Amino acid sequence: MKWSNHQITTLAGAYAVSGNLPFSLAVAAFSHLPDMVEYGPGKLIFHRHRGASHNVLLWLAVMLLALPFTHLPLVQQTAEAIGHYGFQPWWVIAPGLGALCHLAEDAMSVSGITVWNGRKLAGKLYRTGTASEYACALGFVAVTAPIAYYLHRMF
Repeated sequence: MKWSNHQITTLAGAYAVSGNLPFSLAVAAFSHLPDMVEYGPGKLIFHRHRGASHNVLLWLAVMLLALPFTHLPLVQQTAEAIGHYGFQPWWVIAPGLGALCHLAEDAMSVSGITVWNGRKLAGKLYRTGTASEYACALGFVAVTAPIAYYLHRMF
């Protein structure tokens, strides 16, 4: 999936679930993380696209390892200072959550992602860079927007 579609679908999905626009923007900003770590010095570790950098367990570990940072004084003071904009200390999971959204979106492609021991998860809904990719992204946004609207009106 193209980076712009990753951002749009992640933003729509995160907002539909959380109802928190600033948090959803943060998650969407990190939706490129699995691809970004493959460039520059990351090429030394992640040798091929959709390889180790697209491992679900890696990003779950990133989220779990980030949780203790919620207790850092800097994070706590930031929450006190800009908490009225919606910032909460648990937002430190945004990078890992954005990366997991990226993986879910890539898993819907024809090539999919490798899950375990060479086994792939591929939804075969679109091929990257084709009209079907843009149709899937638009369809996802079209489905999540009304869901977000109604869920957040109810609660």
